[in-house]
Amino acid sequence: MKSKLCGIGILVILFAGITFWGGQVFAITLDGDLSDWGVTPFTHWAPTLAGTSYTVEDNTNRPGSDKFYETFDIEAMYVQDCQKYINFAVVSSWPYMYGTFYDESLFLDFSGRTMDEILVNGDYKYALDLSPLTVGVLSTKGVYEVNQDRLFTLPYENGSAYVFPVTVDLTMNPNGQGILQNAEYYHDLIGTYQVYNAFAGNIEPGIEPGTYILEGRVDKSIFVNEDLACGSSVETYFSNTSCIKDWITVGDTVDSPCANTPEPATLMLFGLGGLAAAFLRRTSRKTFV
Repeated sequence: MKSKLCGIGILVILFAGITFWGGQVFAITLDGDLSDWGVTPFTHWAPTLAGTSYTVEDNTNRPGSDKFYETFDIEAMYVQDCQKYINFAVVSSWPYMYGTFYDESLFLDFSGRTMDEILVNGDYKYALDLSPLTVGVLSTKGVYEVNQDRLFTLPYENGSAYVFPVTVDLTMNPNGQGILQNAEYYHDLIGTYQVYNAFAGNIEPGIEPGTYILEGRVDKSIFVNEDLACGSSVETYFSNTSCIKDWITVGDTVDSPCANTPEPATLMLFGLGGLAAAFLRRTSRKTFV
């Protein structure tokens, strides 16, 4: 009986340990609620979650973007590299529900250059499909490696020195107009990721249209051609690409401090496992003494 009880305690500890090392418990839940990032849009933009890089551009027009349209305004973007995954969140006024010309994408690059440097030539490396997304649903979408030989970009919008990449689902007809969804034409599918599209309500002060929040998670193992060693650069770029109404970039590094910090829920599981084992051991002693 004693050995059986001790065995149960050991199994509890092993389960908690596997959860800890396997990274199956996440500090971030993909539900469109940014409280787990420590963010309340329009009230508190700065995240409290360890290892988070971010950019806030609420009501700011980026150089090279089209004249300001509130409907397309990107308010903020957050990126966090943690163990096996790259987590991201985007706050904007755009619902992401429409296809064809209004498709959106998020772009990644690990070359060590800043995204502003990358946009001089438009030679970003990876694109995450965001077109279209159903509100209130956790979607699985494609991650694409860009084929530079077939890459189409929007050059020098409004006199900008940047070359803006279009969405992964936008190709061009002979007249130069975007009409056809065909992601594989310019990009090669290498894997999938998860993203949640949430409607946050009409929460922007003084603005009637609603606010939408994207939360996504990408497994870094799909980037097999990259050297994702600790300290490697991660550059992200997101745009509302219909005439480049707005765009935003965030830089981060691989294996940021959160990679070495256990999730709170994981610590709790590990602690409960230890307490259970101690309790069972104490109980067994009383039984057999």
